[in-house]
Amino acid sequence: MVVPRRVAVPLIVAGILVPIGLAGCGSSYSSDGGGSNADRYDTTTLTAKAGSVTISMMNPSSTGMPHGIAVQGNGVDKDGPTVQPGGTSTVTVTLKPGTYTYYCPVSGHEAGGMKGILTVTA
Repeated sequence: MVVPRRVAVPLIVAGILVPIGLAGCGSSYSSDGGGSNADRYDTTTLTAKAGSVTISMMNPSSTGMPHGIAVQGNGVDKDGPTVQPGGTSTVTVTLKPGTYTYYCPVSGHEAGGMKGILTVTA
């Protein structure tokens, strides 16, 4: 996905607003990491330029559960804070060109489908 310059939505990548939120809210997760009716990010592919990249994910009040945002891959593994409904989780990382995974770091949420691919270009 090519990141649009201005869209009034809750995920920010490298200072550019792009559409992401949660779809299928109101889910339940099991303690073994499996999930049913999993919440999912509504955008599962993102693109950013190499360098300092900031990703912010707003957790809509309607989710009824905590969520967050994290980035992993190519030696990077950094979590933003887990936030309650209505809050915003933000993580800033310095990234080289390559492919990374962004996901919800709450136990069981990534396994339940809350993840996507971030492609970083030169």
